[in-house]
Amino acid sequence: MSLKFTIREPVVDLREKPEEFRTSGYAHEKGRLTQLLFGEKVEVLKAQEEWVSIQALEQMRYSSERGWHPYIGWVKREELTLREIEGPNTHVVKTPSFRIESHELVLSYGTYLTVNPLGEILLPDGEVGYGDLSALRPLYTPFSRSMLIEEAHLFLKVPYLWGGRSFPLKGKISSVDCSGIVQLLYRGQGILIPRDASDQSKKARAASKLLPGDLLYLAKEERINHVLLKGEDNLFLEAPETGKKVRLLTWGKDLWEEEGRIAFADRPHTYHPFPAKFLS
Repeated sequence: MSLKFTIREPVVDLREKPEEFRTSGYAHEKGRLTQLLFGEKVEVLKAQEEWVSIQALEQMRYSSERGWHPYIGWVKREELTLREIEGPNTHVVKTPSFRIESHELVLSYGTYLTVNPLGEILLPDGEVGYGDLSALRPLYTPFSRSMLIEEAHLFLKVPYLWGGRSFPLKGKISSVDCSGIVQLLYRGQGILIPRDASDQSKKARAASKLLPGDLLYLAKEERINHVLLKGEDNLFLEAPETGKKVRLLTWGKDLWEEEGRIAFADRPHTYHPFPAKFLS
């Protein structure tokens, strides 16, 4: 029988195999499938010494064999706790980081928390924590495109991290990749979308005109493998590739349409575009 657990660390790597990474820092590490945030619920499948195979219940992906299903990978035993937080999530971290002062925990943007009527933060270990609640946003807050774009700018100049899905935290190898930043920003607005660009596009709706906060999916060959976030005016936010940082691109200068495909000033190949939206 599977058991439900909760992530107890600020950010955790979900690994393809039960082993340490061979790379370090922000180098390209294919073994990093995604990252999990504090409080995310997972389901344990099996254990192998210090490693545990889990399903990430809050991150879905699609395959032709299984349809929609959770990400499956490996984490360390010490990164999990059996106790789940009672009650639904009520708030989300809206600042780059949030300190739970009573427990010396620093959490990433996009982390979901449960705050009781006394202003206490419910923690997975059954205790309560305290912090500056002005850094949190109630999850019932009406969606705002301008708010999403404003918070997207918080990530400018952070390093690209393959499989990354967290704001960079001190002492942690954490950051974002192209779809990770999109999924995290929408999560910050209380909207859950799939983790990967190709899967996101399956849940999105085609758009003839992009508004700020909408998405431009790109396919290099046949499969969608990249995504940009539409900003204000003629700007697009991109987490480009390993060795680069999150940046703003200007339409007509840094990228443009060329015979029905999207060209970039700093790369040789072009992409087939799929403009899409999750918002009405």
